[in-house]
Amino acid sequence: MKVRHLRFLFCLIFMGVPVFPLAVISSVSDAYSIGRQLMLLEDTNASLNIDDILSGKQDARFTQSRSDVPRFGYTHSAIWARTDISNTTKQTAFVLEIPRPMIDTISVYVANGTKLIAMKQGGCYFPFSIREYPDPNPAFGIAIPPGATVTLVVRLYSINSLQAPMKLWYEQAYVEHISTRKLLWGLYFGIMGMAVVISIMLLFITRRWDYIVFSFFPSFLIVIPLLIEGIAFQYLHPSIPAFITYGLPPALAAVGSALSLFALFYYRTPQKNRLREIILVGLCAINVLTALLQIVIDYRIAARIAIITLVVTALAVFVYAVWMLVARGNARSRFFIGGWAGLMLGTIGAVVGRNGVLPDNGVTEVMPWVGAGVLLIFLFLILNDRMAYLIRVKLETATNLSDTLDVYARFVPVEFLSQLGKKKITEIKFGDHALTEMAVLFTDIRSFTKISEAMTPDEVFRFINSYLTSVGPHIRHNNGFIDKYIGDAVMALFPRSSNDAITAAITMQQEINWFNKLRAGKNLPPIAVGMGIHFGQLMLGVVGEHKRMDTTVLSDAVNLASRIEKLNKKYSSRILVSYPAIMQLKSSTAFTYRFVDYVRVIGKEHPVRIFEILAEGLDATVSLKIKTKREFEAGVAAFFSKHFTAAHEHLARVLVECPDDTVAARYYQRTQEHMDRELPAEWTGIEIQE
Repeated sequence: MKVRHLRFLFCLIFMGVPVFPLAVISSVSDAYSIGRQLMLLEDTNASLNIDDILSGKQDARFTQSRSDVPRFGYTHSAIWARTDISNTTKQTAFVLEIPRPMIDTISVYVANGTKLIAMKQGGCYFPFSIREYPDPNPAFGIAIPPGATVTLVVRLYSINSLQAPMKLWYEQAYVEHISTRKLLWGLYFGIMGMAVVISIMLLFITRRWDYIVFSFFPSFLIVIPLLIEGIAFQYLHPSIPAFITYGLPPALAAVGSALSLFALFYYRTPQKNRLREIILVGLCAINVLTALLQIVIDYRIAARIAIITLVVTALAVFVYAVWMLVARGNARSRFFIGGWAGLMLGTIGAVVGRNGVLPDNGVTEVMPWVGAGVLLIFLFLILNDRMAYLIRVKLETATNLSDTLDVYARFVPVEFLSQLGKKKITEIKFGDHALTEMAVLFTDIRSFTKISEAMTPDEVFRFINSYLTSVGPHIRHNNGFIDKYIGDAVMALFPRSSNDAITAAITMQQEINWFNKLRAGKNLPPIAVGMGIHFGQLMLGVVGEHKRMDTTVLSDAVNLASRIEKLNKKYSSRILVSYPAIMQLKSSTAFTYRFVDYVRVIGKEHPVRIFEILAEGLDATVSLKIKTKREFEAGVAAFFSKHFTAAHEHLARVLVECPDDTVAARYYQRTQEHMDRELPAEWTGIEIQE
């Protein structure tokens, strides 16, 4: 054979056998990425062993890695990676790190030529306790003497998407790297945990279930790294490796569901949007179903579907948020868009880094969690915006409620509610009642019908409101409250004593005198108001039915006070008071009053004595009535004793002093009628008031 033929044959043989690359360790860096120095072999049947690899029989099947992150996707094959490592340093202890926690089985072999020196196993199919280093990423200690060259072989198998980045560390540097990672993860989980706690606290403070949905995001931003970064495997279930493998689809589905529910609650408005609700609830349901798929179909397919569903959900919600901002002018969307964009950009950065588009280094490794931090910042802005919105709504509601309660208080006095043992009107219920004793005051404008006939309806209401505005404060200033307006009549209650009721009546009459002076200045006729006061037992309560309720007072005392008020017209008096009311006075000398008559109301067996209150300044006759009080009372006593002659003389002298004393004139007339008449033995002089 000619030399040239031998040379050609030698070249063919040399080109058919791969030359394994050499990874050289120097003192330049603490860690070396050896991804591009790897030769890779796909074992489709997962049937090869280390002897097959070291024997050289499979060398022709190896291909050169073209990326720092060799990636194989979801595959049923086992992957063999091989390289030679030369140690040019004085160090001996090194660590091989494979920063992908979700690889099921990893076998690491160190050989010298065809001789196997060491073999170690790891991965998430093995309990965490067998690991050499307390780190979620699989790591294996490798001893390489200074100046030596060894062959490194790694076998990988996983039902998850398989990627095989590999880093070679100095052991001391790797231990420090672990400590730094723990510190950063502790900070991350602490911040996210605080976000969860704050959301739950807001739930209990506001009693709004929206905030449980707000807590979903930081909760799942805790769960996802715990799972895919292998931290849960290290701390939560170190003896149950299957959780880290099969937990991915449920975790992704939970994130998609939380995102859908978050958007549903965040954009909830009083005006329901059925289409929006159907889409978001539908996305939530689809995510839940994907979590269950791995029960009935191959895990690899279920994981792909879960990832696709989450991506579709994220994009759909993001597009919806943009549409709400642009088309609907929803300013709150800017927080949602900013936060979600931060998380998506961080996730995209990590994905392209892990797939070799960007360098797979520490920056791309932490990008999704930096994005999660951005999302958390915007989440707090969302919470702040939500709280500001709720506070604004609460303030508006409180203002409206306060205004409403103020309006209600004008219809149902607070004092009435307090008698029922209630603090506010919203506490009263149908059938609430209370039994108590208090003074009842009735007032009524004399000849109001005649006065109102000369007025228009508008003038009537302005007149009534002007009058009530003048007299109402005197009731309140004397510890009373107005229970009802009955046309031009007023019914007021005084819980403390008759003193308050009588004082209020006197000051009201004085106010009416001032009111009449104002009317006189407008060439309007004066008004006269009669007032009747009685003290007795009252039943206060709520009556009606479930559609219409009202507060009322049920008692004979109310009826009697009304009847007494009407007697003012008969006796031309201003203020008449019953005997029980007089008896309740704190002092018998507190007011000047005189007996007027016995009155028996129809339906009642016992008559009631009534008295006229004589207060200076009420009218022109008061001073004369006070002056003739003794003479008048002597005449009245003689009348009821049937001493009509003596009564006639006393009353005549009263009328000489005070000719306008209507009560004295009536007794005088009745005395004349009875002087020449035979009266029956049962005669008492008491009249029945119709």
